[in-house]
Amino acid sequence: VANMVFPGAVHSRFEHSLGVYWLAAQAVHTLHNRHCMELDIDNFDMTTVKLAGLLHDVGHGPFSHLFENEFLPRVLNGSKW
Repeated sequence: VANMVFPGAVHSRFEHSLGVYWLAAQAVHTLHNRHCMELDIDNFDMTTVKLAGLLHDVGHGPFSHLFENEFLPRVLNGSKW
């Protein structure tokens, strides 16, 4: 549906991960610039947050959220996953 609203829009996992990386970088840089002294954010912390954004979906298989909602409750009796 996004491509109907935004012609040419694509949304693969790769592009999603790049977008989350960018947003994480913006957030951690803003925190660093505004609250550096009180939060003690260093370059290692900023790199870690950016890498977490980039790699947050690694390991997801196809239809992985369907797996969480349909398969796991059947395997784990009574689970409210």
